[in-house]
Amino acid sequence: MAEKRGRKFWFRALLALISSIVLTAMLFHTAGQYLTTPGLSIRKFEFIKQHFTERKTIIPSVRYNDLTDGGMQANLTLSNNLFQIVLLVTLGLAGLLIARDEAKFVFGGGPEMVMFISAGLLLVLSFVSHVLYLKEVSYLYFYGGRRLDLSNPFTPDISDENVNFLLTYQLEYLLCGIVIAAFTFLSAHKLKGGKIKCGL
Repeated sequence: MAEKRGRKFWFRALLALISSIVLTAMLFHTAGQYLTTPGLSIRKFEFIKQHFTERKTIIPSVRYNDLTDGGMQANLTLSNNLFQIVLLVTLGLAGLLIARDEAKFVFGGGPEMVMFISAGLLLVLSFVSHVLYLKEVSYLYFYGGRRLDLSNPFTPDISDENVNFLLTYQLEYLLCGIVIAAFTFLSAHKLKGGKIKCGL
């Protein structure tokens, strides 16, 4: 029995370690572009100005028509749908805090706490990416609208990597957050001996 508990503990610790590595890897993977890409509001902070060099880029223009407008709207719809999924997963994690019995399994053990915090931070970063993406697209819409020539309509290309990386990161954060949230539930309910209670 003690040997079985020991194996479960080490498996829980392994899941916690994987969660920490995923969170750290995502932060290293995304921080550079967040801090150097033009247009992001984070660059207005004095600390960022002093310690991070802006990477000069040019966002190309594309001919504005129904096809390009449809592509832009598809990207915005995808970002909004991903945000709704973030809310659902976050509500699932919040349920661990609301239910007293569930909270004991999460906050009563170090591995579960690490997984819970890692999942929460990744979901928050997905939400931040969503907000920044909408802000950048909105800025480019207004910028393009002020300079739109109806005889030869062109608009900034929001599918350019210097804008679209925010949508990509939103999806990556969400997927990693879902995986680690699943680790949290697995560890709390299966490995640590918790039981999922269902009720109306």
